Amino acid sequence: MDVGIHDELHALFPHGHPDFIDLMLDMMALHNQKNHDYARGGDPLGNFDRVASILSNYDLDLASPTVVALVYMLKQLDAVLWMLSKGYEGAVEGVDKRLEDVGVYAVLVRILHRGTAVVAPVVAEETLVDKNHFCEACGAYHS
Repeated sequence: MDVGIHDELHALFPHGHPDFIDLMLDMMALHNQKNHDYARGGDPLGNFDRVASILSNYDLDLASPTVVALVYMLKQLDAVLWMLSKGYEGAVEGVDKRLEDVGVYAVLVRILHRGTAVVAPVVAEETLVDKNHFCEACGAYHS
């Protein structure tokens, strides 16, 4: 870190915690690196717009852990698509690493969905209706 910048900022903002400026500079560097991955060549907030546009197509419960995991997965997939469309590899995480994340999220979504999905009860084979009695009036099979 450039000590001159730190000292200038400390002179401008002398009353905060001594570590605050260092942490903010670290956050600025991280934001810069991540913005390279998410928005290189585009709007610095474009990833939020793209994901929001996709999500606007669905009536989702954002309090659902399954939906949250899907949103996280979509964030990674959007980054991959953006990198591929602009022809670059990410500075923080590249295409391959993000696709690994997408795979992990897909498995987590399956696990979460299994825990919340309404599953039809299993019907014993002997209780199934006789497929020989098709009702023309209602279009169903009856015993």
